[in-house]
Amino acid sequence: MKQLQDFYEQTISWNKKCGNKSHPSYTMEFEKAVRLQSKLILEEAQETFDAADVNDYTEILDGCCDVLFTLAQLIELLEQGGFDVEGAYQAVINNNNNKVFNSFYEACEVKEKLELRDDTEYFIETNVVDGLAYYVVVRNDGKVMKPVGFIPVDLSDFVPYK
Repeated sequence: MKQLQDFYEQTISWNKKCGNKSHPSYTMEFEKAVRLQSKLILEEAQETFDAADVNDYTEILDGCCDVLFTLAQLIELLEQGGFDVEGAYQAVINNNNNKVFNSFYEACEVKEKLELRDDTEYFIETNVVDGLAYYVVVRNDGKVMKPVGFIPVDLSDFVPYK
């Protein structure tokens, strides 16, 4: 998506034209705007899920665009409120990389520990990217699993404090 920044700016401009404003963080107005935007994202995501449930590809695409559109405004609200969304997103990406393994044996160890913990069967998927094999442990629905003892990312450094 080479034009993502331009699309983002168009979305923010549209929101300003509609009267959607940014507010200082930790104010009632900020919290109300964040709640509303979060609700809109959830609504659009549900519509996308419903479309996917019946294989309506036009509505899936519409939902995807609507989720992205509503998400852009939430990002703008947070950024204007002093949150470092880009920094936090990079930290999440870095942390998620801990769920991908270069070694099949390491993936097997993670799988075994998960199965012992949950008494559930997991699977190892192999994916080749740029000629290199990567391994992930997945549930039967395809969700990439966190290893036992996985340390969640700490985003507190990206949140403004009063």
